[in-house]
Amino acid sequence: MAFASRGLTPLQAFSPVRIGQFVVGAGRRRRRRLTFPAPSSSALRHVALAPPSPSFAAPTNPSNRQRRPLSPPFSSQNGASIIPSPVSGLVWSGIGMPPANSSFGISAHRLMSTTSASEAARYFEGPWHEKYLLLEEYKKKHGNCLVPKSYAIGDVRLGDWVDKQRGFCKKNKLSADRREMLNALGFSWDPLADRWERNFALLEQYKGREGHSDVPHGYEEDGAKLGRWVCWLRQQYKKGKLAYSYQQRLDNLGMSWDPLAEQWERSFAVLEQYKGREGHCDVPLKYEEIEVFLGAWIDTQRQLYKKGKLDEFYQRRLENLGVIWDPLADQWERNFALLKQFIEREGHCNVPRSHEEDGVKLGEWISRQRQVRKGSVGGTLGAERIERLDNLGIRWSFTELNADQWERNFGMFQQYKKREGHCDVPISHEEDEIKLGSWLARQRQVRKGKHGILGADRIERLNKLGTRWSFK
Repeated sequence: MAFASRGLTPLQAFSPVRIGQFVVGAGRRRRRRLTFPAPSSSALRHVALAPPSPSFAAPTNPSNRQRRPLSPPFSSQNGASIIPSPVSGLVWSGIGMPPANSSFGISAHRLMSTTSASEAARYFEGPWHEKYLLLEEYKKKHGNCLVPKSYAIGDVRLGDWVDKQRGFCKKNKLSADRREMLNALGFSWDPLADRWERNFALLEQYKGREGHSDVPHGYEEDGAKLGRWVCWLRQQYKKGKLAYSYQQRLDNLGMSWDPLAEQWERSFAVLEQYKGREGHCDVPLKYEEIEVFLGAWIDTQRQLYKKGKLDEFYQRRLENLGVIWDPLADQWERNFALLKQFIEREGHCNVPRSHEEDGVKLGEWISRQRQVRKGSVGGTLGAERIERLDNLGIRWSFTELNADQWERNFGMFQQYKKREGHCDVPISHEEDEIKLGSWLARQRQVRKGKHGILGADRIERLNKLGTRWSFK
Protein backbone atom coordinates (compact mmCIF):
# COMPACT_ATOMS: atom_id res chain seq x y z
CA MET A 1 0.00 0.00 0.00
CA ALA A 2 1.93 3.03 -1.23
CA PHE A 3 1.91 6.12 0.94
CA ALA A 4 1.32 8.29 -2.11
CA SER A 5 -2.09 6.65 -2.55
CA ARG A 6 -2.97 7.61 1.02
CA GLY A 7 -2.24 11.29 0.76
CA LEU A 8 1.08 11.00 2.61
CA THR A 9 4.41 12.38 1.55
CA PRO A 10 5.21 10.57 -1.72
CA LEU A 11 8.05 8.09 -1.47
CA GLN A 12 9.02 8.93 -5.05
CA ALA A 13 10.30 12.28 -3.76
CA PHE A 14 13.33 10.42 -2.48
CA SER A 15 15.91 8.44 -4.36
CA PRO A 16 15.36 4.68 -4.49
CA VAL A 17 17.95 2.46 -2.85
CA ARG A 18 18.64 -1.26 -3.21
CA ILE A 19 19.01 -3.23 -0.01
CA GLY A 20 19.69 -6.85 -0.71
CA GLN A 21 17.09 -8.06 -3.21
CA PHE A 22 14.53 -5.32 -2.40
CA VAL A 23 14.32 -1.92 -4.01
CA VAL A 24 12.76 0.44 -1.49
CA GLY A 25 11.30 3.83 -2.31
CA ALA A 26 10.43 3.14 -5.94
CA GLY A 27 7.52 1.34 -7.51
CA ARG A 28 4.78 -0.53 -5.64
CA ARG A 29 5.55 -1.94 -2.19
CA ARG A 30 5.01 -5.59 -1.55
CA ARG A 31 2.27 -6.61 0.91
CA ARG A 32 4.48 -8.29 3.49
CA ARG A 33 6.48 -6.39 6.04
CA LEU A 34 10.10 -5.71 5.21
CA THR A 35 12.63 -6.04 7.99
CA PHE A 36 16.26 -5.22 7.57
CA PRO A 37 19.51 -6.27 9.25
CA ALA A 38 21.10 -4.13 11.87
CA PRO A 39 22.84 -1.06 10.47
CA SER A 40 26.57 -0.99 10.03
CA SER A 41 28.89 1.13 12.15
CA SER A 42 28.74 3.82 9.53
CA ALA A 43 24.97 3.89 9.60
CA LEU A 44 22.83 6.03 11.75
CA ARG A 45 23.19 4.93 15.41
CA HIS A 46 20.78 7.30 17.05
CA VAL A 47 17.91 9.07 15.44
CA ALA A 48 16.24 11.88 17.32
CA LEU A 49 12.49 11.23 17.20
CA ALA A 50 10.43 14.08 15.98
CA PRO A 51 7.58 15.19 18.22
CA PRO A 52 4.02 14.16 17.24
CA SER A 53 2.48 16.28 14.55
CA PRO A 54 -0.09 18.56 16.17
CA SER A 55 -1.84 19.00 12.84
CA PHE A 56 -2.88 15.32 12.50
CA ALA A 57 -6.59 14.65 12.68
CA ALA A 58 -8.24 11.45 11.50
CA PRO A 59 -11.42 12.14 9.52
CA THR A 60 -14.60 10.82 11.07
CA ASN A 61 -16.24 9.86 7.77
CA PRO A 62 -14.85 6.51 6.55
CA SER A 63 -15.92 7.26 2.98
CA ASN A 64 -13.70 10.34 2.88
CA ARG A 65 -10.66 9.24 0.93
CA GLN A 66 -8.76 12.44 1.68
CA ARG A 67 -6.02 12.06 4.28
CA ARG A 68 -4.07 14.88 5.82
CA PRO A 69 -0.39 14.63 4.88
CA LEU A 70 2.15 13.93 7.55
CA SER A 71 4.67 16.51 8.60
CA PRO A 72 7.58 17.09 6.21
CA PRO A 73 10.46 14.63 6.55
CA PHE A 74 13.64 15.56 8.28
CA SER A 75 17.14 14.27 7.58
CA SER A 76 19.44 12.48 9.95
CA GLN A 77 23.19 12.86 10.06
CA ASN A 78 23.82 10.10 7.48
CA GLY A 79 21.29 11.51 5.02
CA ALA A 80 18.37 9.19 5.79
CA SER A 81 14.98 10.91 5.61
CA ILE A 82 12.58 10.16 8.46
CA ILE A 83 8.81 10.79 8.21
CA PRO A 84 7.19 11.29 11.63
CA SER A 85 3.93 9.34 12.10
CA PRO A 86 0.85 10.61 13.99
CA VAL A 87 1.72 8.33 16.92
CA SER A 88 5.36 9.33 17.36
CA GLY A 89 6.51 6.38 15.28
CA LEU A 90 8.92 6.62 12.32
CA VAL A 91 8.42 5.78 8.67
CA TRP A 92 11.63 5.21 6.76
CA SER A 93 11.83 7.06 3.42
CA GLY A 94 14.25 4.73 1.73
CA ILE A 95 17.37 6.90 1.75
CA GLY A 96 20.25 5.63 3.78
CA MET A 97 20.06 2.72 6.26
CA PRO A 98 16.78 2.32 8.25
CA PRO A 99 16.81 1.91 12.01
CA ALA A 100 17.31 -1.63 13.31
CA ASN A 101 14.20 -3.96 13.51
CA SER A 102 11.84 -1.30 12.14
CA SER A 103 8.69 -2.25 10.21
CA PHE A 104 7.92 -0.61 6.96
CA GLY A 105 4.72 1.43 7.32
CA ILE A 106 2.40 2.36 10.19
CA SER A 107 0.51 -0.55 11.88
CA ALA A 108 -2.85 -0.48 13.63
CA HIS A 109 -1.12 -1.68 16.77
CA ARG A 110 1.13 1.41 16.75
CA LEU A 111 -1.86 3.68 16.14
CA MET A 112 -3.86 2.09 18.94
CA SER A 113 -1.01 2.66 21.37
CA THR A 114 -2.00 6.34 21.49
CA THR A 115 -5.46 6.47 19.85
CA SER A 116 -8.72 4.49 20.00
CA ALA A 117 -9.53 1.48 17.84
CA SER A 118 -12.05 3.47 15.83
CA GLU A 119 -9.48 6.21 15.15
CA ALA A 120 -7.06 3.53 14.00
CA ALA A 121 -9.72 2.16 11.63
CA ARG A 122 -10.34 5.62 10.22
CA TYR A 123 -6.63 6.14 9.55
CA PHE A 124 -6.58 3.20 7.12
CA GLU A 125 -8.67 2.58 4.04
CA GLY A 126 -10.28 -0.53 2.62
CA PRO A 127 -13.42 -2.72 2.87
CA TRP A 128 -12.40 -4.34 6.18
CA HIS A 129 -11.98 -1.05 7.99
CA GLU A 130 -15.21 0.33 6.52
CA LYS A 131 -17.14 -2.69 7.85
CA TYR A 132 -15.37 -2.26 11.18
CA LEU A 133 -16.76 1.26 11.41
CA LEU A 134 -20.25 -0.08 10.62
CA LEU A 135 -19.79 -2.57 13.45
CA GLU A 136 -18.82 0.31 15.71
CA GLU A 137 -22.09 2.07 14.83
CA TYR A 138 -24.01 -1.16 15.57
CA LYS A 139 -22.31 -1.36 18.96
CA LYS A 140 -23.34 2.22 19.79
CA LYS A 141 -26.95 1.47 18.84
CA HIS A 142 -27.41 -1.99 20.40
CA GLY A 143 -24.83 -2.02 23.17
CA ASN A 144 -23.07 -5.18 21.92
CA CYS A 145 -21.43 -6.76 18.89
CA LEU A 146 -23.82 -9.75 18.70
CA VAL A 147 -24.86 -9.01 15.13
CA PRO A 148 -27.52 -11.45 13.81
CA LYS A 149 -26.41 -13.59 10.88
CA SER A 150 -28.94 -12.02 8.50
CA TYR A 151 -28.32 -8.41 9.60
CA ALA A 152 -27.37 -6.04 6.78
CA ILE A 153 -26.87 -2.31 6.30
CA GLY A 154 -27.72 -1.45 2.71
CA ASP A 155 -25.77 -3.87 0.55
CA VAL A 156 -23.29 -4.66 3.32
CA ARG A 157 -24.06 -8.00 5.00
CA LEU A 158 -22.59 -7.09 8.35
CA GLY A 159 -23.80 -10.30 10.03
CA ASP A 160 -21.92 -12.46 7.50
CA TRP A 161 -18.81 -10.33 7.89
CA VAL A 162 -18.84 -10.64 11.67
CA ASP A 163 -19.29 -14.40 11.38
CA LYS A 164 -16.32 -14.60 9.00
CA GLN A 165 -14.09 -12.78 11.47
CA ARG A 166 -14.82 -15.49 14.04
CA GLY A 167 -14.00 -18.16 11.47
CA PHE A 168 -10.74 -16.45 10.52
CA CYS A 169 -9.79 -16.15 14.18
CA LYS A 170 -10.42 -19.87 14.83
CA LYS A 171 -8.18 -20.74 11.84
CA ASN A 172 -5.50 -18.24 12.93
CA LYS A 173 -6.02 -16.30 9.70
CA LEU A 174 -6.94 -13.01 11.35
CA SER A 175 -4.04 -10.60 11.86
CA ALA A 176 -3.11 -9.54 15.36
CA ASP A 177 -3.86 -5.90 14.52
CA ARG A 178 -7.43 -6.67 13.44
CA ARG A 179 -8.02 -9.03 16.34
CA GLU A 180 -6.82 -6.35 18.74
CA MET A 181 -9.08 -3.74 17.16
CA LEU A 182 -12.10 -6.04 17.46
CA ASN A 183 -11.24 -6.81 21.07
CA ALA A 184 -11.07 -3.10 21.80
CA LEU A 185 -14.62 -2.81 20.46
CA GLY A 186 -15.86 -5.59 22.77
CA PHE A 187 -16.20 -8.15 19.98
CA SER A 188 -17.80 -11.49 20.93
CA TRP A 189 -15.77 -14.44 19.69
CA ASP A 190 -18.32 -16.92 21.16
CA PRO A 191 -21.77 -15.26 20.76
CA LEU A 192 -23.71 -18.21 22.21
CA ALA A 193 -21.72 -18.19 25.45
CA ASP A 194 -21.88 -14.39 25.68
CA ARG A 195 -25.63 -14.37 25.07
CA TRP A 196 -26.07 -17.06 27.75
CA GLU A 197 -24.11 -15.00 30.27
CA ARG A 198 -26.15 -11.89 29.46
CA ASN A 199 -29.45 -13.74 29.90
CA PHE A 200 -28.22 -15.33 33.12
CA ALA A 201 -27.35 -11.89 34.49
CA LEU A 202 -30.88 -10.71 33.58
CA LEU A 203 -32.34 -13.78 35.31
CA GLU A 204 -30.34 -12.93 38.43
CA GLN A 205 -31.72 -9.42 38.23
CA TYR A 206 -35.29 -10.78 37.88
CA LYS A 207 -34.80 -13.18 40.82
CA GLY A 208 -33.47 -10.41 43.04
CA ARG A 209 -36.49 -8.24 42.26
CA GLU A 210 -39.32 -10.83 42.18
CA GLY A 211 -37.99 -13.37 44.67
CA HIS A 212 -38.27 -16.33 42.26
CA SER A 213 -37.11 -17.45 38.81
CA ASP A 214 -40.48 -18.59 37.39
CA VAL A 215 -40.40 -16.12 34.50
CA PRO A 216 -43.63 -15.95 32.43
CA HIS A 217 -43.21 -17.24 28.88
CA GLY A 218 -43.79 -13.91 27.15
CA TYR A 219 -41.82 -11.78 29.63
CA GLU A 220 -38.98 -9.54 28.39
CA GLU A 221 -36.22 -7.99 30.48
CA ASP A 222 -34.17 -5.10 29.06
CA GLY A 223 -35.15 -6.09 25.52
CA ALA A 224 -34.21 -9.76 26.00
CA LYS A 225 -36.93 -12.44 25.70
CA LEU A 226 -36.15 -13.85 29.12
CA GLY A 227 -39.29 -15.97 29.45
CA ARG A 228 -38.66 -17.84 26.20
CA TRP A 229 -35.02 -18.37 27.18
CA VAL A 230 -36.01 -19.92 30.53
CA CYS A 231 -38.51 -22.18 28.73
CA TRP A 232 -35.75 -23.26 26.33
CA LEU A 233 -33.47 -24.06 29.29
CA ARG A 234 -36.12 -26.36 30.77
CA GLN A 235 -36.52 -28.15 27.46
CA GLN A 236 -32.77 -28.65 27.18
CA TYR A 237 -32.70 -29.96 30.75
CA LYS A 238 -35.45 -32.52 30.04
CA LYS A 239 -33.59 -33.71 26.94
CA GLY A 240 -30.33 -34.02 28.90
CA LYS A 241 -28.64 -31.47 26.65
CA LEU A 242 -27.96 -28.74 29.20
CA ALA A 243 -24.30 -28.48 30.22
CA TYR A 244 -23.71 -29.50 33.83
CA SER A 245 -21.92 -26.24 34.62
CA TYR A 246 -24.94 -24.25 33.43
CA GLN A 247 -27.33 -26.54 35.28
CA GLN A 248 -25.36 -26.13 38.51
CA ARG A 249 -25.42 -22.34 38.29
CA LEU A 250 -29.16 -22.35 37.61
CA ASP A 251 -29.77 -24.74 40.52
CA ASN A 252 -27.91 -22.36 42.81
CA LEU A 253 -30.19 -19.59 41.56
CA GLY A 254 -33.25 -21.65 42.51
CA MET A 255 -34.38 -22.58 39.00
CA SER A 256 -37.60 -24.61 38.86
CA TRP A 257 -37.14 -27.27 36.17
CA ASP A 258 -40.79 -28.42 36.25
CA PRO A 259 -42.97 -25.52 37.48
CA LEU A 260 -46.23 -27.35 36.70
CA ALA A 261 -45.30 -30.27 38.95
CA GLU A 262 -44.26 -27.92 41.75
CA GLN A 263 -47.53 -25.98 41.42
CA TRP A 264 -49.48 -29.25 41.59
CA GLU A 265 -47.73 -30.29 44.80
CA ARG A 266 -48.37 -26.89 46.35
CA SER A 267 -52.09 -27.02 45.50
CA PHE A 268 -52.36 -30.59 46.78
CA ALA A 269 -50.82 -29.53 50.10
CA VAL A 270 -53.44 -26.77 50.42
CA LEU A 271 -56.18 -29.32 49.65
CA GLU A 272 -54.87 -31.60 52.40
CA GLN A 273 -55.05 -28.67 54.78
CA TYR A 274 -58.63 -27.91 53.67
CA LYS A 275 -59.69 -31.56 54.11
CA GLY A 276 -58.22 -31.69 57.61
CA ARG A 277 -60.17 -28.56 58.60
CA GLU A 278 -63.51 -29.11 56.77
CA GLY A 279 -63.65 -32.91 56.71
CA HIS A 280 -64.27 -33.17 52.94
CA CYS A 281 -62.86 -32.18 49.55
CA ASP A 282 -65.99 -30.51 48.14
CA VAL A 283 -64.28 -27.16 47.63
CA PRO A 284 -66.47 -24.37 46.16
CA LEU A 285 -65.46 -23.38 42.65
CA LYS A 286 -64.39 -19.84 43.58
CA TYR A 287 -62.67 -20.77 46.82
CA GLU A 288 -59.11 -19.42 47.31
CA GLU A 289 -56.63 -20.24 50.07
CA ILE A 290 -53.02 -19.08 50.54
CA GLU A 291 -53.02 -17.47 47.08
CA VAL A 292 -54.09 -20.79 45.52
CA PHE A 293 -57.37 -20.93 43.55
CA LEU A 294 -58.18 -24.29 45.12
CA GLY A 295 -61.73 -24.67 43.77
CA ALA A 296 -60.68 -23.96 40.19
CA TRP A 297 -57.67 -26.29 40.57
CA ILE A 298 -59.85 -29.24 41.72
CA ASP A 299 -62.25 -28.55 38.86
CA THR A 300 -59.29 -28.74 36.44
CA GLN A 301 -58.26 -32.11 37.91
CA ARG A 302 -61.81 -33.41 37.38
CA GLN A 303 -61.83 -32.25 33.77
CA LEU A 304 -58.50 -33.97 33.14
CA TYR A 305 -59.85 -37.13 34.78
CA LYS A 306 -62.94 -37.15 32.52
CA LYS A 307 -60.75 -36.76 29.43
CA GLY A 308 -58.36 -39.48 30.60
CA LYS A 309 -55.46 -37.03 30.76
CA LEU A 310 -54.81 -37.05 34.51
CA ASP A 311 -51.61 -38.80 35.50
CA GLU A 312 -52.37 -42.08 37.29
CA PHE A 313 -50.05 -41.15 40.16
CA TYR A 314 -51.93 -37.88 40.72
CA GLN A 315 -55.31 -39.62 40.34
CA ARG A 316 -54.48 -42.18 43.04
CA ARG A 317 -53.32 -39.53 45.50
CA LEU A 318 -56.48 -37.46 45.01
CA GLU A 319 -58.74 -40.49 45.42
CA ASN A 320 -56.98 -41.51 48.61
CA LEU A 321 -57.60 -38.02 49.95
CA GLY A 322 -61.32 -38.34 49.19
CA VAL A 323 -61.78 -36.29 46.02
CA ILE A 324 -65.07 -37.06 44.22
CA TRP A 325 -64.66 -37.02 40.44
CA ASP A 326 -68.37 -36.31 39.82
CA PRO A 327 -69.60 -34.13 42.72
CA LEU A 328 -73.08 -33.70 41.21
CA ALA A 329 -73.64 -37.45 41.09
CA ASP A 330 -72.31 -37.81 44.60
CA GLN A 331 -74.66 -35.07 45.87
CA TRP A 332 -77.64 -36.74 44.17
CA GLU A 333 -76.90 -40.02 45.93
CA ARG A 334 -76.65 -38.22 49.24
CA ASN A 335 -80.02 -36.49 48.77
CA PHE A 336 -81.66 -39.75 47.67
CA ALA A 337 -80.48 -41.38 50.91
CA LEU A 338 -82.00 -38.51 52.91
CA LEU A 339 -85.31 -38.96 51.05
CA LYS A 340 -85.40 -42.62 52.05
CA GLN A 341 -84.68 -41.56 55.63
CA PHE A 342 -87.65 -39.13 55.52
CA ILE A 343 -90.02 -41.80 54.13
CA GLU A 344 -89.02 -44.31 56.77
CA ARG A 345 -89.78 -41.77 59.47
CA GLU A 346 -92.90 -40.05 58.05
CA GLY A 347 -94.43 -42.90 56.05
CA HIS A 348 -94.77 -40.88 52.82
CA CYS A 349 -92.60 -38.96 50.31
CA ASN A 350 -94.59 -35.72 50.13
CA VAL A 351 -91.80 -33.60 51.48
CA PRO A 352 -92.84 -29.98 52.13
CA ARG A 353 -91.06 -27.46 49.92
CA SER A 354 -89.36 -25.76 52.87
CA HIS A 355 -88.31 -28.96 54.66
CA GLU A 356 -84.62 -29.53 55.43
CA GLU A 357 -83.10 -32.91 56.31
CA ASP A 358 -79.70 -32.92 58.00
CA GLY A 359 -78.96 -29.45 56.70
CA VAL A 360 -80.00 -30.31 53.12
CA LYS A 361 -82.99 -28.55 51.54
CA LEU A 362 -84.68 -31.82 50.68
CA GLY A 363 -88.03 -30.26 49.67
CA GLU A 364 -86.34 -28.01 47.09
CA TRP A 365 -84.29 -30.93 45.79
CA ILE A 366 -87.41 -33.08 45.15
CA SER A 367 -89.12 -30.14 43.47
CA ARG A 368 -86.11 -29.79 41.18
CA GLN A 369 -86.22 -33.49 40.25
CA ARG A 370 -89.82 -32.98 39.08
CA GLN A 371 -88.80 -29.93 37.04
CA VAL A 372 -85.84 -31.74 35.48
CA ARG A 373 -87.99 -34.73 34.49
CA LYS A 374 -90.58 -32.38 33.00
CA GLY A 375 -87.86 -30.48 31.11
CA SER A 376 -88.70 -27.08 32.56
CA VAL A 377 -85.11 -26.61 33.82
CA GLY A 378 -81.75 -27.61 32.46
CA GLY A 379 -80.31 -31.07 32.94
CA THR A 380 -81.51 -34.61 32.42
CA LEU A 381 -82.86 -37.20 34.79
CA GLY A 382 -81.84 -40.66 33.57
CA ALA A 383 -84.19 -43.62 33.39
CA GLU A 384 -82.35 -45.31 36.24
CA ARG A 385 -82.92 -42.41 38.63
CA ILE A 386 -86.58 -42.08 37.60
CA GLU A 387 -87.13 -45.78 38.35
CA ARG A 388 -85.45 -45.48 41.76
CA LEU A 389 -87.65 -42.50 42.69
CA ASP A 390 -90.77 -44.29 41.40
CA ASN A 391 -89.98 -47.21 43.69
CA LEU A 392 -90.03 -44.79 46.63
CA GLY A 393 -93.52 -43.61 45.62
CA ILE A 394 -92.67 -40.09 44.49
CA ARG A 395 -95.40 -38.12 42.71
CA TRP A 396 -94.20 -36.42 39.49
CA SER A 397 -97.17 -34.22 38.60
CA PHE A 398 -98.38 -31.41 40.80
CA THR A 399 -101.94 -32.74 40.43
CA GLU A 400 -100.91 -36.03 41.96
CA LEU A 401 -98.82 -34.23 44.53
CA ASN A 402 -101.72 -31.99 45.51
CA ALA A 403 -104.00 -35.01 45.77
CA ASP A 404 -101.59 -36.78 48.09
CA GLN A 405 -101.12 -33.63 50.13
CA TRP A 406 -104.94 -33.12 50.38
CA GLU A 407 -105.43 -36.64 51.60
CA ARG A 408 -102.72 -36.21 54.19
CA ASN A 409 -104.20 -32.94 55.45
CA PHE A 410 -107.70 -34.46 55.55
CA GLY A 411 -106.31 -37.27 57.70
CA MET A 412 -104.87 -34.66 60.10
CA PHE A 413 -108.29 -32.96 60.12
CA GLN A 414 -110.01 -36.24 61.07
CA GLN A 415 -107.44 -36.71 63.84
CA TYR A 416 -108.18 -33.23 65.18
CA LYS A 417 -111.98 -33.81 65.10
CA LYS A 418 -111.64 -37.08 66.96
CA ARG A 419 -109.46 -35.51 69.64
CA GLU A 420 -111.18 -32.12 70.04
CA GLY A 421 -114.78 -33.16 69.23
CA HIS A 422 -115.36 -30.36 66.68
CA CYS A 423 -114.09 -29.04 63.31
CA ASP A 424 -113.47 -25.42 64.24
CA VAL A 425 -109.67 -25.46 63.78
CA PRO A 426 -107.97 -22.16 64.74
CA ILE A 427 -106.32 -20.46 61.79
CA SER A 428 -102.83 -20.72 63.38
CA HIS A 429 -103.12 -24.35 64.49
CA GLU A 430 -100.51 -26.86 63.24
CA GLU A 431 -100.85 -30.64 63.34
CA ASP A 432 -97.61 -32.65 62.88
CA GLU A 433 -95.93 -29.66 61.20
CA ILE A 434 -98.96 -29.16 58.93
CA LYS A 435 -100.69 -25.81 59.10
CA LEU A 436 -104.10 -27.38 59.47
CA GLY A 437 -105.94 -24.13 60.27
CA SER A 438 -104.62 -22.45 57.13
CA TRP A 439 -105.51 -25.51 55.05
CA LEU A 440 -109.09 -25.60 56.26
CA ALA A 441 -109.47 -21.85 55.58
CA ARG A 442 -108.23 -22.44 52.05
CA GLN A 443 -110.82 -25.18 51.47
CA ARG A 444 -113.56 -22.70 52.35
CA GLN A 445 -112.14 -20.16 49.86
CA VAL A 446 -111.82 -22.77 47.12
CA ARG A 447 -115.44 -23.85 47.65
CA LYS A 448 -116.47 -20.22 47.10
CA GLY A 449 -114.55 -20.27 43.83
CA LYS A 450 -111.80 -17.89 44.82
CA HIS A 451 -108.83 -20.29 44.51
CA GLY A 452 -109.40 -23.18 42.18
CA ILE A 453 -112.18 -25.77 42.25
CA LEU A 454 -113.09 -28.02 45.12
CA GLY A 455 -114.65 -31.19 43.75
CA ALA A 456 -118.02 -32.50 44.89
CA ASP A 457 -116.41 -35.61 46.32
CA ARG A 458 -114.18 -33.56 48.62
CA ILE A 459 -117.06 -31.27 49.63
CA GLU A 460 -119.14 -34.33 50.56
CA ARG A 461 -116.34 -35.81 52.67
CA LEU A 462 -115.82 -32.54 54.54
CA ASN A 463 -119.58 -32.21 55.10
CA LYS A 464 -119.75 -35.69 56.63
CA LEU A 465 -117.02 -34.70 59.03
CA GLY A 466 -119.07 -31.68 60.14
CA THR A 467 -117.16 -28.85 58.57
CA ARG A 468 -118.74 -25.41 58.86
CA TRP A 469 -118.34 -23.37 55.66
CA SER A 470 -119.28 -20.03 57.23
CA PHE A 471 -119.55 -18.54 60.71
CA LYS A 472 -122.75 -16.49 60.31
